[in-house]
Amino acid sequence: MLFGPMHLTKDDLTPNPQIESSFDAKVTFQGVELPLTLDPDNQTIEDTLALANKVLTDLPGYVERAKDAVVEEFLEN
Repeated sequence: MLFGPMHLTKDDLTPNPQIESSFDAKVTFQGVELPLTLDPDNQTIEDTLALANKVLTDLPGYVERAKDAVVEEFLEN
């Protein structure tokens, strides 16, 4: 579980028993706990964490763009 800025480390990961070589983690975003599964897919765990952390850092922007798209779609109809 993360606090402060969302940033995953190896310490946040637990092996996923159902998917070989993948890991589970949880983050809290805007008060909602989000379960994550990271599958390195032939990449290093460091590279996988770097990509996951980039997505997590950009998550607020993704949410805002999604809200804007929903509002725009609503107003067009």
